[in-house]
Amino acid sequence: MTKKAIRDIEIEQSLTAQRLLCSYFTEEQLETPVLDFFKENLPDDESDKEIRREEKKHDEEAERRIAAIKAIRDIEIEQSLTAQRLLCSYFTEEQLETPVLDFFKENLPDVSIEVEDNGEI
Repeated sequence: MTKKAIRDIEIEQSLTAQRLLCSYFTEEQLETPVLDFFKENLPDDESDKEIRREEKKHDEEAERRIAAIKAIRDIEIEQSLTAQRLLCSYFTEEQLETPVLDFFKENLPDVSIEVEDNGEI
């Protein structure tokens, strides 16, 4: 491609982007001076402060939810550990030292256990 062809393509892309941008505005908005347009459409300091307050509220709410989720997770972990300790207390020392697969074969004969080639059950 020649430099002229590349330049023509870039100009066409720029014009297309400009047309697209203009399509988002009303005729009245397009005729408004740029400074006035920005003053009307950009947030002022007061509304900017309000937006920041709202963002802070959302951040605080998110932090509360995260803390609650972590607390629930910690409780569930503790419950699982407690259940595991309780389960272990039902077994004799000999049963606890028995390999799991042998234990299942002895105590749960109707359960079928398949060992894959990689050793996973």
